[in-house]
Amino acid sequence: MELEDYLLSMEDIDWTQLFSEWTWLIPPGTQIQPWMMNAFGDLFWFDEQEQVNFLNISDGTNEVVAETQDEFFDLLEDEDNLTQWLLIDLVDEVQAEGLKLEQDQCYGFKLLPTLEGEFEASNVYVSDLYEYWDFCGIIGRQIDGLPDGSDVTIEIPDREGFE
Repeated sequence: MELEDYLLSMEDIDWTQLFSEWTWLIPPGTQIQPWMMNAFGDLFWFDEQEQVNFLNISDGTNEVVAETQDEFFDLLEDEDNLTQWLLIDLVDEVQAEGLKLEQDQCYGFKLLPTLEGEFEASNVYVSDLYEYWDFCGIIGRQIDGLPDGSDVTIEIPDREGFE
């Protein structure tokens, strides 16, 4: 397994546009140094203290996962971390079913895991990266801080390529 096979190219990404729907979680002015992005658009980034953060866009969460880059690579030796952070098994499954990505695309969940969507190939589609980040940010903002299992009415934005 090559790590690069589960990461997106971050060449020419417009970070201001990408983060436009995420100010509720990542305040403007936060020093973000993007590092790696998995095939589902989740971002690993360095903060001002050089800690490795994981912005899980599908879950609408951000957490420090390692104090240093070296610690992060040590943590990747754990199969559970690889599965959780890079979704390796799911990426392998959707690629085997013929879902391939081009520049500025990522895999997206038809029904987000935070809304009880399953981590299975039938719940995955190919999305425009910016559109999926916007979609997840809009949903995340609406459910931020709600206890699990809360009844909620969510305004769902339209998505291209979603069936």
